[in-house]
Amino acid sequence: MMLSQCDKEDILLNKDTLWAGLQAHNNIGKRYIDVVPELVDASKYVKPSAFVENYMVGQHMNSYTPLGLIKLNFGHIDVSGYVRALNLFKAIYTCDYICNGAKYRRECFVSRPHMNFAQKFTRKDVN
Repeated sequence: MMLSQCDKEDILLNKDTLWAGLQAHNNIGKRYIDVVPELVDASKYVKPSAFVENYMVGQHMNSYTPLGLIKLNFGHIDVSGYVRALNLFKAIYTCDYICNGAKYRRECFVSRPHMNFAQKFTRKDVN
């Protein structure tokens, strides 16, 4: 998740396989481990969710637990021409603005299949 302003940018990282909580201490879940994929394949989503919640996860379980926070501080306060954009087809976020006679651009690309996150920073003199 990107929380962006001209003077700073916070990048929150999470991961679907990073979980928090207490482990389930029962053997009941083992009985349903093969049933859940069969129900999902049959497009019956409510039942597998109930099986997982009731028999397979521990107490106080959270998925997508925060992995980290990247804080970038630019110190750009007096800006003009500020524009943020998100291109869902290209998976690119951009932030453009002018500060102290220079044009700044921040671009961010995320690819879930490739497990890739990249950010590019550019600065060009306006004059």
